[in-house]
Amino acid sequence: MMDTLPSTTTTTTTTSVDNDTFTIKTEVPITIIPTPKHDTSAAYAKSQDDFSSSVFDQIVTAIKLNNSNMLQQIVNKDQQGFRAAVNDYDSKGKTPLYIATQDKCYTELVLLLLEQGANVNKQVNLSDSENTTTTTTTSTSTSTTIVTPTTPFSLDGYSKPANRESVIHLVARSGDSDLLTLFIEHKADRDVLDSVNRTPIMLAAANGKTECARLLVLSTINLTLIDLYQKTALHLALDFGNEDIAGTITHNGGDLTVRYHYKPATQKGKQRIVTQTLSGDPSGLPEIAIIGQLDRYGHIRRDSQALKETQLLQSIQEQTDDLAADQEEPAELTREQIELELSRAAKWCRMMKNWVPGKKRPSKVDSRAIKGIPDRVRGQAWRLLSESDLMLQKNKTLYESLLEQSSQSELVIDLDVNRASRNHIYFRERYGQGQISLFNVLKAYSNYDQEIGYTQGMSSIATLLVMYLPENEAFWTMERIMNKPEYGMRDLFTSGLPKVHQMMYVYDRLLEQHVPLVYKHFESMSIASVIYATKWFIICFLDTLPFSICLRLWDLIFSKGYNIVYSVAITLIKMNERNLLDKPFEDCFQVFKSIEDMKLNEDTFIAMVMKNKFSSKKIEALEKSNN
Repeated sequence: MMDTLPSTTTTTTTTSVDNDTFTIKTEVPITIIPTPKHDTSAAYAKSQDDFSSSVFDQIVTAIKLNNSNMLQQIVNKDQQGFRAAVNDYDSKGKTPLYIATQDKCYTELVLLLLEQGANVNKQVNLSDSENTTTTTTTSTSTSTTIVTPTTPFSLDGYSKPANRESVIHLVARSGDSDLLTLFIEHKADRDVLDSVNRTPIMLAAANGKTECARLLVLSTINLTLIDLYQKTALHLALDFGNEDIAGTITHNGGDLTVRYHYKPATQKGKQRIVTQTLSGDPSGLPEIAIIGQLDRYGHIRRDSQALKETQLLQSIQEQTDDLAADQEEPAELTREQIELELSRAAKWCRMMKNWVPGKKRPSKVDSRAIKGIPDRVRGQAWRLLSESDLMLQKNKTLYESLLEQSSQSELVIDLDVNRASRNHIYFRERYGQGQISLFNVLKAYSNYDQEIGYTQGMSSIATLLVMYLPENEAFWTMERIMNKPEYGMRDLFTSGLPKVHQMMYVYDRLLEQHVPLVYKHFESMSIASVIYATKWFIICFLDTLPFSICLRLWDLIFSKGYNIVYSVAITLIKMNERNLLDKPFEDCFQVFKSIEDMKLNEDTFIAMVMKNKFSSKKIEALEKSNN
């Protein structure tokens, strides 16, 4: 005879006598009838008697009633029998801990099971029979089958259990972060595989359980594991459009390159990119409206609020020396300007046709570069001027091999890629083609020159190159800008920034010689050049001057070398000399801030830069004096 757990229950009876109603409450003793004997393994059947079998039934009954007090009574009555039965299976292949978790029992009940020996890592063996239900409205059987190693691939399968899994798979799939925390504290295997090689983080990622995913990632897990369908947790987060989880994974050891090269398998995953783009779009405009807001270079024109803020600086701009209002560059090219640019482009095409990389430049290259390289041939001209084609021919497969390597700078690059030129149509889509190309170029260079790796400022330069060149050509052009002697930009990014300090010294001497009044005023106000001019020299006025002017300046850099930046800096100071003299510290910096919004005529400005050009011998002499 099995032992039973006596208890009482209260019954309520309502009786009516002569129109009066009486309620009678009666306590009635009840006896818990054990459920039918469960199926057990052969090993368990040989080692346990009928009494321990009844203990298992009582445990299951307490769990079904979600009654931790009843469970505690079983422990108190026979703790040894409880521990012997608590890890057994019922007829459906489930352990008491799995049943309690599946039935969403109170945490204290689950904790009691764990404290009394429930094995958090014991896997259950589920069968199809319990997952087949009948839909009464249609009178047909609807199968909600479990997933097995022979189940065909389906993304819907990630919301279903495998035929063999652990309780931690269940909580990760359902999103019970409290129980997940409890299981982790009790040494649950966070990388345990179910029968289709799915880990808990994969199920959390696929089902959008953000907090469970965070807990798993922070508990240190293997994020590179793949299931039978060749999916990692990151792939699944992207497939289901769970961007928060994807971000958590990539910033804690996940393969960041997946973000740039994997195409989501579901429409929801694809839609996430569009949603991100719209929410992070600096213009605040819907997709279709963007087209009408682009300038000729692909930048999104500023909204009305930005224009209002720009107007606050107008009083400074109007006083700019030598640049009258009638010299402003028109918003759109006139017919005459378009015809002139087409004519120049044809001349460049004819000239470049016979231009052999590494050989002497055509005689008219420098003079034509001063006039501005036509936009439609700019990328090809930059390649020839920098001789990057030679490096590409000598190292045909190096770029691809650099991409295959992991980089220690990937996370920092990813952050900067998302900030680079977000107002440009090519880069505004998160993990779109523009950001993919930019990420690849920067990652490859960080592997190519591991002494420097990646530092801020490189993204601005690479962004400009990616706008005009395919990514492998952009990479080798960037390599030439960094390492070819006439450019030598690599030294601007080495540890300690020695080249930057040297350029600041040379610039100060030039400022002292050519704009002495401004130099003395800056000295009296303790306005060091490193405060306002460092950005000028590191990225050659990108993000400082209007983009059309920057393109003309980079035409000069490619044709004449990087020292042209000194001429640009002195030209800007001369143009604003009247606005800087005798002004307090704050007003001087307001002038520097206004430079980006200055209305400049490209040809006039470039002519002034060439007028203020300094010879290489003079720059070298000043550099030696610094040494």
